[in-house]
Amino acid sequence: MASSFRQLAVNFSTADAERPVLEYRAGTLTVRFVDWEEREVLLQFPEVAGYRWQDDECLPPGVRDDVSYEIMDSPWVVELRRLGAAGVEHRHFKLCFNAVGVLDIVSEAFTEGQ
Repeated sequence: MASSFRQLAVNFSTADAERPVLEYRAGTLTVRFVDWEEREVLLQFPEVAGYRWQDDECLPPGVRDDVSYEIMDSPWVVELRRLGAAGVEHRHFKLCFNAVGVLDIVSEAFTEGQ
């Protein structure tokens, strides 16, 4: 089954944002960045099974490079579940920072905070 991209309804924008700062500690990934309006954004991803950063990525047609998505039917999540690293509650998130790169995270639901 092919993956599909579902745009996330979030209160932040990755469009023209600065390169994020990532901190991984005790299974939680904290992502901080400054958006195009000079606002600091803080995201926390609990129970991370995996994450990766790419400076450049070729996205499928119709997928914007400045939007955040959940990847449905993600092969990466399937692989992590097969390995026992992820459970049924884990989801694949893709944050597309058009100016600097793409961040993929497999975790439980994330939170936005200050």
